[in-house]
Amino acid sequence: MAELATLDGIVGIRVERGVSVKPPGDVVSVDLTNPAQLLLMERLQKYRLGESDESSISSSEVLSSISWPSAGLLTRERTESTWEEMESSLLKESNTTANTVLLMFCAGAIAAIGVSTNALHVVIGAMLIAPGFEPISRIGLGVVANSHAWRRGLSDLVRLYLVLMVGAATATLMFMAMGVYPLSSQPGYLGEGQLLRYWTTVNLTSTVVSVLSAIAGAVLISTNRSVLTAGVMTGLALVPAMTITVMALMLGDWTTSGQAFLRWLVDVCTVLVFALVVFAWKRRFVQRRARMLL
Repeated sequence: MAELATLDGIVGIRVERGVSVKPPGDVVSVDLTNPAQLLLMERLQKYRLGESDESSISSSEVLSSISWPSAGLLTRERTESTWEEMESSLLKESNTTANTVLLMFCAGAIAAIGVSTNALHVVIGAMLIAPGFEPISRIGLGVVANSHAWRRGLSDLVRLYLVLMVGAATATLMFMAMGVYPLSSQPGYLGEGQLLRYWTTVNLTSTVVSVLSAIAGAVLISTNRSVLTAGVMTGLALVPAMTITVMALMLGDWTTSGQAFLRWLVDVCTVLVFALVVFAWKRRFVQRRARMLL
């Protein structure tokens, strides 16, 4: 308590004696700014709190705080999340559950329909609903924070994109049963074959967009705004490129399938590399510690 009281950014400390049943003991509640939370986590790690069943740590975000002595700190504070908050957010949004499996299946099928009809808005819809960015960024987070998150991220990456492939294959079979060639590149409102060419081509422009999107996504996660990473997906070719890979493969178009898979692989590597860069920068200059529980 003495150390906590001296930290800059502490708004209030409350101690309730003996009120906790599990784990048994006292409850300490601390109101603080985001930068102070990072300092608090360093102190907790110093005393190894939260690393056994004798103590537990949880964090929550208040909607507003009024404290005249700390008004200046509260109005100037920056938004930063701890490793634990980042990982918890990514777990919630990208764990392989029945919900995420259904979302990825629908995303693959919708993207296949959008590509086949040359309808950009339909493909964007698939990109927005697919939790396809988070598993890759979890790999980078786990590596930098020295946690096992990278293993779960890798496992979820493989499983979720396999489900997306099944969704794309299902839509392709539907088109074939109707006697329609799925990659016929109907004119649509963008011109014939524009979408297909864009998502099967790797060039300087597409690479720059992928790099900027990867950086933006990692920054959003580090500031606990992961809900906005759905927008980042529209700058990446993860969903349409994998969808086209499957569609072309089923149609025997090996060249298009290979080009689309290369585009998908480039985007995956880009997200992974720049997630590592952003999280490493955060660890060096902001977090200054590894995750508490490995």
